[in-house]
Amino acid sequence: PVRHTMFKWVASAVVIALFVKAGPAIFLAPKLEAMDAVMLMPTRGEVTVSVGKLWQPVAKDIELEPGTLLRTHEGEASIVFRDDSVVRLAPWTTVQVHDTQDPAFDGDSSATLTLITGNIWVQGLIPAPIRGVRVRTDYGLVTVNEGSVSIIEGEKVAVKVWDRRVRIQRGDTDIHLV
Repeated sequence: PVRHTMFKWVASAVVIALFVKAGPAIFLAPKLEAMDAVMLMPTRGEVTVSVGKLWQPVAKDIELEPGTLLRTHEGEASIVFRDDSVVRLAPWTTVQVHDTQDPAFDGDSSATLTLITGNIWVQGLIPAPIRGVRVRTDYGLVTVNEGSVSIIEGEKVAVKVWDRRVRIQRGDTDIHLV
């Protein structure tokens, strides 16, 4: 009986020690860091990327480089521009990414990406003084800073503002949608 009681106390002490050791990992949130890259995240279905003029399927998250051409088939994908904005691609959408730099660095790129065909939804989290997400369409350049907008490129270009505002530049004309 003494050995059995001693075993219970030792086992209890080991279990308590394990809980004390693992407690912070279980109960405290992990350290979060800002993303430093532009990532493509396929969410469902088939998504392809053009590599050397060949279309390759994308099965997991990949880092995007300037000039990357993306296409969703019956699938969907999200492009995460660091912690600044998200572009979601609907099925049957083709885009080309031009600028993967931090928006605080005001480079000479006129567009962040080009919507070739299909439907995208853009959510910008960038304050107005900083260069926003710039989407080139057949109609003009759509700039999103703080807000969300959907853009459809087909026979016509349709822009719907869901939150806050967007600026469309066509030649010397600026159109502000709220």
